[in-house]
Amino acid sequence: MYVDEGVNKPYKNLSGDIYMKQGADKRRVTENAEILRLFHQSGAYYPDHEMVRGTGIADLNRQLIEEYCTKNFGKTVSEMGLEYEQLLKNLHILTISGECTLAGLLFFGLSPQQHLPSMMIKAVSFYGNDMGGLEYRDSKDIAGTMPQLFDQGMSFLKANLHSVQAGQGFNSVGRLEISQIALEEILQNALVHREYIASAPIRILIFDNRVEIISPGSLPSGMTVDDLRFGNTLQRNPLMAQFCSRTMQYRGIGTGILRAFREGAQMEFDNSSSGNQFSVRFMRPMEGVASSDMKKVNRVNVMDLYPDLTERCPTLQKTEQNNARVVLHMCEQTASVVEMMEATGYESRTSFRRKILTPLIEAGLLKPVLGDKNSPKQRYTV
Repeated sequence: MYVDEGVNKPYKNLSGDIYMKQGADKRRVTENAEILRLFHQSGAYYPDHEMVRGTGIADLNRQLIEEYCTKNFGKTVSEMGLEYEQLLKNLHILTISGECTLAGLLFFGLSPQQHLPSMMIKAVSFYGNDMGGLEYRDSKDIAGTMPQLFDQGMSFLKANLHSVQAGQGFNSVGRLEISQIALEEILQNALVHREYIASAPIRILIFDNRVEIISPGSLPSGMTVDDLRFGNTLQRNPLMAQFCSRTMQYRGIGTGILRAFREGAQMEFDNSSSGNQFSVRFMRPMEGVASSDMKKVNRVNVMDLYPDLTERCPTLQKTEQNNARVVLHMCEQTASVVEMMEATGYESRTSFRRKILTPLIEAGLLKPVLGDKNSPKQRYTV
């Protein structure tokens, strides 16, 4: 017989104890954080409304609040007709007792991480495809308000991903190798829908073959990855979503994932209940090659190409090795300078020749076919 789920989750026995299913058995829940998480998942508790102890009106940036009121209500703070502190309480930036709400501090705080040190982004760009590697291209701990976290997170992604021409004019800026719109939607979702009970940062991890955006907290109870694919949504942090929709590009109607898919982003989801985290994985096209060009190029792991390149071409800079692998792969079928520059994101022919072509030619790995070496139409082969 099928029994409908009750509405008073989490369920308690007559003694007031809370139990949760674990495999074929059940266990008693005793940790406060886990109990709060169960109430959070049931929609009975919202941590973004909670006070941040030790904070108050002095921890808020009045200029940000002025901008918020002007943008959303068409009035300055003084024109709102309320005492400043009462206005902040009405907006749920302050609690009734005068402390900052978690959402209020993260959106309007002078220095949010002074009180919430884990509410930040840790971003790392690795060499290769292994998180355990000891070397990395770039690393940054990103702090600030929610809009600042978003802007700086996107800046890190743009700085560490390739921009390619993808059929545009030679002097155009180019497009990011992974859809910028898709990255924006997923990063905003991570910031708004993360679990704020967990004391852990959001992580942006960039590898040679993928990008991962990992947020604390698995999907809310009852939600599945398929729900995301069909645009179904459940607001885990409604106050956070409200502030975000009024200060950023976030719409809060569950269409972010759909827009990311429409952009052609190759995404994979990993909802880990045991690890209490949710990750979105973007597969990168062969390094430097735009998604629209992938019909012309076989998908390969760049690191698998010319594994002995370091020994064969010792004058090649380490940061350029994967670009060189792309060039050698293209030149197996004979490629022009223009084609190779588009594939590796170079705009300066002089820089491309000095950093890529010259080391490969001197090592005997690349040779010109015909044409003037100063011409962009000059073709090369391996």
